[in-house]
Amino acid sequence: MTHLKEECHNLRRFLRENHIDSLLLGLSGGPDSVAAFHLIRMATEGWTDFHFGIAHANFHLRGEESQRDEEMVRRLLGNYPGIESHFTDFDTTRYCRHHSISIEMGARQLRHEWFDTLCRTNGYSRIATGHNADDNEETLLLNLLRGSGSRGLRGMERLNERIFRPLLHLSRREILELLQSVPDLPAGLPPYVTDSTNLSADYRRNFLRHRVIPLLGERWEGVHTALQTTLRLMNEENRIVEYAIRHALQGCDSVLPRELLLQFPSPLSLLRQWLQPLGATATQIAEMAGVATDDSFGSRAGARWVLPEWEVTVTPAGLRRAARCRAVCPPEVEWEELPAPDADMMQRLRRALPSEAYLPNSPKSYHWRHPRPGERFAIGHGKTKLITDLLKEAGIASSDRPHFWLLATADSADTPLWLPGLRRAMLHLITPEARHLWHVRLPRNK
Repeated sequence: MTHLKEECHNLRRFLRENHIDSLLLGLSGGPDSVAAFHLIRMATEGWTDFHFGIAHANFHLRGEESQRDEEMVRRLLGNYPGIESHFTDFDTTRYCRHHSISIEMGARQLRHEWFDTLCRTNGYSRIATGHNADDNEETLLLNLLRGSGSRGLRGMERLNERIFRPLLHLSRREILELLQSVPDLPAGLPPYVTDSTNLSADYRRNFLRHRVIPLLGERWEGVHTALQTTLRLMNEENRIVEYAIRHALQGCDSVLPRELLLQFPSPLSLLRQWLQPLGATATQIAEMAGVATDDSFGSRAGARWVLPEWEVTVTPAGLRRAARCRAVCPPEVEWEELPAPDADMMQRLRRALPSEAYLPNSPKSYHWRHPRPGERFAIGHGKTKLITDLLKEAGIASSDRPHFWLLATADSADTPLWLPGLRRAMLHLITPEARHLWHVRLPRNK
């Protein structure tokens, strides 16, 4: 009990220090997620403003086992009626066949999209998972075998902008010990269920878990300590690398000067940080690094690489990136009608991203059009800015700016309200007295 009390105390303090007052936990029914459930539940007991919710997805991939897991989670939550719960079913096999992807990737996509939707519609600030220290060691080895750089070798983070992993510092053995010390477990209910696929060595992670790491342990007694030390050191060293790269890239929004690439100790790392978020492949980044550092750079002006939504061009000054937005049709957005805004909803509005907008009227009240010459966009506190300047700052090519699609009011004012992906709609459009609310967003893959 002392260990459990200490973990609850540390977790509550961590949540307070990081201003986390809402969590959505993915609860599969396995030992890790169940331990996370009890730990969060006990750590936040009496915290009246804490918003805690549970999500369980049935992917129908293991027949009766899938049904057993869902039933176990439902019975467990039946003992804690004050905790919000969400359940869903997926025809995972059909989804993967339709999208021509693997079962593992399809299940991950379905889970992530559903969790993100729950967070948006219910106001959860983070998704909690049951990842543990052993999982992190396996991630380190997987990334090592994939040829990852320092970023991959640091493993998983305990906390980022989307995910919180409360058990990442605990091994599987420690988690099982933690579960045994939970007081007043529901009678007649198993403490957790076991996924039979986790016992097989068919998957790469399971092969490392059941074959490779135990074999390493036969020769190196302190293998777990060594792997955890490596994770910690790589995490610290990667922070130094990222700091140096961020500092070097300051002011390099649309153009990465060749002089900077030649001076930086690792042009490849600089380019990876600058372009990987835009969908550049490792091959493309390596090609750009080769061109930028080659003596024939001056003769390569005009060479370009096409990314999913961007393009990179060789200019005399260096590499220039620009958004590709000359779409013939307006973007395909998703509209969702929401209840009238309350205090919690107003908090969500303040956290809105440029890829989404909250509007007071139905879709027919708005229309898509291109920006007009000299047109300005409200940027808050009575200030406006030329839309062409906003597009320029976003790195959109000058030839593409007249073709950018924006959302405007379908009335005589024809006021531009939203620059999708660049600027969110103004918050003053929504007031607590509003009787209607619509959420419009770009799909995740757009």
